Amino acid sequence: MTQNVDGRRAVVCVWNDIDPEISDEYDAWYQRDHLPDRYNLAGFRSSRRYIRVSGEGRQYLAFSELDSIDVGTSPAYLAKLANAGEWTRRIMPHFRRAIRFVANVRIDTGRGTGGFLGAALYNLGRDQSDSMLKAIEPSLAEVMADPCVVRTRVFQKSEAASDRKNPEATLRPDQQQTADFSIIVEGLHEATIARHLDVLHALPEVSVLAPVMTPSIYRLLYSSQH
Repeated sequence: MTQNVDGRRAVVCVWNDIDPEISDEYDAWYQRDHLPDRYNLAGFRSSRRYIRVSGEGRQYLAFSELDSIDVGTSPAYLAKLANAGEWTRRIMPHFRRAIRFVANVRIDTGRGTGGFLGAALYNLGRDQSDSMLKAIEPSLAEVMADPCVVRTRVFQKSEAASDRKNPEATLRPDQQQTADFSIIVEGLHEATIARHLDVLHALPEVSVLAPVMTPSIYRLLYSSQH
């Protein structure tokens, strides 16, 4: 598979909706409490937040890039999950339809951060992973030929890191969902990203997968390097 250009080999991702009446406080909590809480954890390299602009996916996406998949099960990170602060305890009951997983970055082509990000999430059947990755990589290379696309990635869930008990999830009213596999396309324009993501979603190797979240487009809200 393509080498990760900046050394970031793993991510922790959360897609979710939020009760509308608390959306302003949700933004304040993320910026002033939740992200700073992660900044000081060893192995957390960067964080991003997005809001959906089209598609039927969750309203928000946030993910942090990790030095390695082991960061997702580090004692320091697990301690944070087990000891939520007061503000987090107040916000979590307003989460809806949360999808969370810790994933290896299996394919990473391009560089930088696009203003728009397209995402589609799937579950994999037994032994589908390697054959599907091999089949999709040439199509991702074709997408990268478009100068308005800056990066394509494939995230594959680590069961060891994702399936650990997450105490924060017990504070949310809905049962936390997960996904095995996600296609990520970043670029300059919403329409460009939507078009390429729809093509990837329709590939024979992808169309047979069980969808968790259909192709949706997000606008970047915030990005930080830790």
